[in-house]
Amino acid sequence: MIKLSRSKLELLFECPRCFWLYAGKGIARPFGAPYTINNAVDFLLKKEFDEHRKNGTAHYLITRENIDAIPFMHQDIDKWRNTFTGIQYHHKETDFLVFGAVDDIWVDTKGNLMVVDYKASGAKEGELYESYKHQMEIYQWILKQMGFKVLNRGYFVYCRVNKDNGFAKGNLTFDIKVQPYDGDDSWVEDKIYEAKKILDGRIPKAEIDCDFCKYRNTVEKAESFDDKDELFEDAILFARELETITASQIQQQFGTGYARSARILDELESTGLVGPGEGSMPRKVLKLDEK
Repeated sequence: MIKLSRSKLELLFECPRCFWLYAGKGIARPFGAPYTINNAVDFLLKKEFDEHRKNGTAHYLITRENIDAIPFMHQDIDKWRNTFTGIQYHHKETDFLVFGAVDDIWVDTKGNLMVVDYKASGAKEGELYESYKHQMEIYQWILKQMGFKVLNRGYFVYCRVNKDNGFAKGNLTFDIKVQPYDGDDSWVEDKIYEAKKILDGRIPKAEIDCDFCKYRNTVEKAESFDDKDELFEDAILFARELETITASQIQQQFGTGYARSARILDELESTGLVGPGEGSMPRKVLKLDEK
């Protein structure tokens, strides 16, 4: 069984190559700075909602928004909110254990569950990014597979910094908005099958817009360039003056042995400056519009 987290599945939307490296080889993208303010907001909200969960009452925000709900009480709620366990479903067809840690779950008077996600933002209006929507929809799908009745409507509890008040009396205040979102989890299982197909195959090509792949490729080229023969740059200038080139010409120009000259010629090919070899025939020097 292979664990497939919500974040790994989301990565498949961004770049199949990064997904293959992370989910298949354990090579993750570099992690950014920790979201300490977001984590503090999560902690405070969970603490408040847990009080109402214990008492079976609606939180002020739920009442304010006229939502028919109270925080869902379940013996596994802490497990479901743990990053390393979360809500889980074993997708037998792919042998993936699909999982993710929810922030909260509410339940209405009919027993229907609602996925709730906490967000903290410094923006004036909290934006619902596609990744946020996917996150909620994956959680909705997992809960349905676990046998629960789940509403398509979930809620984002947005805590936004109140910039108008500034640091009044040394305190930073937040405005809290409850934003409904009607999810559609019909894509989730297809994405799981896609993940399986990619992991079972060879490493995919880099996504053209993936900054991580661009950086990785640039570094590889730079490292490759550093490994070139010390005459490589001079050989580039020499080759650009010719229509075709052979190892013998490089040998004659720089006074190197034939084996070394042949390696330099192969290095020129690896950069796309000359064409592939065809027996003993001279290699064509490619112009920019031929590469």
